[in-house]
Amino acid sequence: MLPIVFLQALYGTSIPISKFLLSLCPPFFLTGVRMVVAGIVLLFYKLFIDKEKFVFEKKHLWLYAQIILFGIYFKYLLRYWALSLLPAAKLSFMLNTTPFIAALFSFVWFGEKLTKKQWVGLWIGFLGLMPLLLLRTPKEALMGQLFFISWPEVAVFVAIACHTYGMVVARTLIRDHKSSAAGINGVRMLGGGILALFTAFFWEGFFPITDVGTFSIWLLGLVFISNIVCHSWYLRLL
Repeated sequence: MLPIVFLQALYGTSIPISKFLLSLCPPFFLTGVRMVVAGIVLLFYKLFIDKEKFVFEKKHLWLYAQIILFGIYFKYLLRYWALSLLPAAKLSFMLNTTPFIAALFSFVWFGEKLTKKQWVGLWIGFLGLMPLLLLRTPKEALMGQLFFISWPEVAVFVAIACHTYGMVVARTLIRDHKSSAAGINGVRMLGGGILALFTAFFWEGFFPITDVGTFSIWLLGLVFISNIVCHSWYLRLL
């Protein structure tokens, strides 16, 4: 339990840092450059420093394509677009809905079931989130809404679903095919980052950063805390 608590505490620091970085560049570009840097670092470590062999087989290509698209590309494009319009605290609380979708995917994919106490805990968390969904920032209100949920909030929920599905596929690679967590992270981040940079080029222009020095320092901190430490730790726990 304690490793999970420490992991979530580290994850929590990444959202305010990401919010600050979004004041220096647009969301798609931030996704791309963050993931490309992290992917290169992780793959360099895996290929040239870590002695554990990294197995990448062609028959697993479809699984890797899924974790690149859903675990990185769609997840972070949607999350960072939403974060550019939502307060960091609101996004953090909304991420607490992840266990609902994770429970659904785990039941369908692995046949795992929750106990009654676990279901009670999930519903208490969900009901506690409802008042937060009724609050609107001016930017958020301008985007319109679907029923009583704003479009940025919808984007967050879709991003959570993409994240959860990506984790389910990554778990299959780790448990069933004995792939390494660092290797999986490096491949999915580099692949998703390249796709995001292509998207950013067409939607946001080339190199749209307002303060390169400040951006670089905070980006490296975010990559180390979230991409290298938290993502690898998360997959190892998974």
